[in-house]
Amino acid sequence: MQAVLTRILREVAQPGFASELLLEGLSLTLLAETARLLHRLRERHFRKGGLSLRRLKAIEERVRQGGRTTSIAELAALCQLSRRHLIRAFRTETGETIGGFVQRLTTERAKSLLGATKKPVSVIATELGFATGAAFSAAFHRATGQAPRDFRSSQRFVAQAAASGSRH
Repeated sequence: MQAVLTRILREVAQPGFASELLLEGLSLTLLAETARLLHRLRERHFRKGGLSLRRLKAIEERVRQGGRTTSIAELAALCQLSRRHLIRAFRTETGETIGGFVQRLTTERAKSLLGATKKPVSVIATELGFATGAAFSAAFHRATGQAPRDFRSSQRFVAQAAASGSRH
């Protein structure tokens, strides 16, 4: 936008051949760039029925923290909203349910811990907030189609294959 304004100033200060036509075109360009900027600002700051970025970040941090099961009541208190409003606003903002979001982040963290550490499955289950290793195994299987131990074995096989392939 600054370059367009500079060009308009130059053209007004020292008009040349077809200055009027050029000024009209530059003015339209400036108008279009201003409209784009305002549209981006509006999308960023005026979300209809959604959650602020601060609240979304607080929810994500709490879920990633693990250690105990995250409840909707806890997240609503964290955001200083009613449970009903939080559920509706979260869905509007992200397109997914809070339960789906929690499950997705928990599964991502579980995969990371299973693939990158040698911690026993029961320890990982506790870190993720599951009451028992069996409850974690059932939830992980539902989410991925694999038992945690099978997932860990497949990750080690992939890592070994990659390591042996890079040696050649």
